[in-house]
Amino acid sequence: MDQEGTLAANLIREYFEALPLGNDLPKLEIQPADDLAILAAQVYVNMFALDSAAAHLHNAVVILEYASRKSPQSYQIHLELVRIYRLLGMFVYFQPFLCRYLTFLSC
Repeated sequence: MDQEGTLAANLIREYFEALPLGNDLPKLEIQPADDLAILAAQVYVNMFALDSAAAHLHNAVVILEYASRKSPQSYQIHLELVRIYRLLGMFVYFQPFLCRYLTFLSC
């Protein structure tokens, strides 16, 4: 479990170090560092699977919500957020998000 926590912390550190690489990108482009945030979130989800502590999922939500604000066009971040909100049983929180991005839903 300690290795997982160290890995997640390293991925988050690398994400923040890589964020300046996308400073000059247009709003419609995704950040080059997005994959690091997604990987960190997946490590937290794996930690949740190992010990069922919801705090790991909350950590994943924090990093992904931040990353989604830096890269609003990243569908991968949005899909991972939906997955984690579902694990948390928080459908109310991501339903407006789904309706906004998935236009075929009738909300």
